[in-house]
Amino acid sequence: MNNIRPEKNPVYWFYGSASVAFGIKNNAFSYLLLIYSTQVLGIPGYLAAMALAIAMAWDAVSDLLLGHWSDKTQSRLGRRHPFMYAGFVMLPLSFYALFNPLFELSDTMAWWYLLAAAILIRTAVTLVEVPSVALLPDLVKDYDERNKWLVLRHSFGWYGGNGIHVINMAIWVGAFGVAS
Repeated sequence: MNNIRPEKNPVYWFYGSASVAFGIKNNAFSYLLLIYSTQVLGIPGYLAAMALAIAMAWDAVSDLLLGHWSDKTQSRLGRRHPFMYAGFVMLPLSFYALFNPLFELSDTMAWWYLLAAAILIRTAVTLVEVPSVALLPDLVKDYDERNKWLVLRHSFGWYGGNGIHVINMAIWVGAFGVAS
């Protein structure tokens, strides 16, 4: 794999594009989630922030646990891929569930719903990101080459996440006067 220029290697592009999900989650959590929690779910701001802080604390612990678990895993799919596949299934479902509750939520239930959805989303992102980042040394041995792969990965995450955010603002939120 090291004999092929990265730009010609499809794995290079797939590796980079996997970070778009992380960028979308980061932008949604940074720009929209607190507003959504207070304006749509009706949760007071301090309680919504508390739920998101608890989910972030869980994320700090789950990253470490999953990294260790991924390092010790032996499967026919490899050490990293089973977790990534689970995360790719779990992430869109939990993200959809966060913004589309299936039932009417009372004030107390709205807080618990936000907490559960935020924990599920952060866990799904952990399932994708931690093994994916740990996969890079297995893919590329050269330090400088690895940095090129990481630049692409972070670029996909940043531009992909912001691109989806702009599309969201234009189409669904109506920030540019074109709401559906």
